[in-house]
Amino acid sequence: STSLGHDLSQSTIRSSTARVRSVSAMGHLEGAPASRGGGMPGSPMSEMEKEVMRLKGVYSRVKAMCSEKTAELERLTGAREKNRKGEGLVDSAEADVEDFRSRAWTRIEMQEGRLDEALRHREELEEVVRRLKLVNKGLDHRLQQTKEELRTYETDISDMKQMAKEVEASRDELVKRTRLLKNAIVEDRAKREADIARR
Repeated sequence: STSLGHDLSQSTIRSSTARVRSVSAMGHLEGAPASRGGGMPGSPMSEMEKEVMRLKGVYSRVKAMCSEKTAELERLTGAREKNRKGEGLVDSAEADVEDFRSRAWTRIEMQEGRLDEALRHREELEEVVRRLKLVNKGLDHRLQQTKEELRTYETDISDMKQMAKEVEASRDELVKRTRLLKNAIVEDRAKREADIARR
């Protein structure tokens, strides 16, 4: 932008200088010194002074424009540097995001693999539990049967104990009668022997 303003200023000055020389050629030799009192109104010298004043104004405007363009260039350059830094940060952030995404997908795939394995293990465990329930159900049924048999055995044992008591009572009664009968026989024999002896 500074180069553009400088070129524009030089072009304007060259154009105005050509006009001054053209005006000077009307009344004076080109390059002749001007009078100290200034030119008469409408004279070539007056026209040249006006052109010089106009050139000064143009130069001031061009200089101001160059300053503005220089400031704009500096601002744009600073903005471009910031933009470059921002692009660097964006690239770095994108790289970090891509790395995180890659690691995340890797972990997700690992977790999915573990989940599939866990599901297989769960199915196997569910099958084992189902079989254990069947076995447990059979054992419960067998346990109920055993309890019923035990109650039957207990009833039979109770009956047998009662029968044993009755048999024992019968035996005691039989032993008692046997003793009485034996005593009676002994007494009867003794009486007979005594009768025989008296005779």
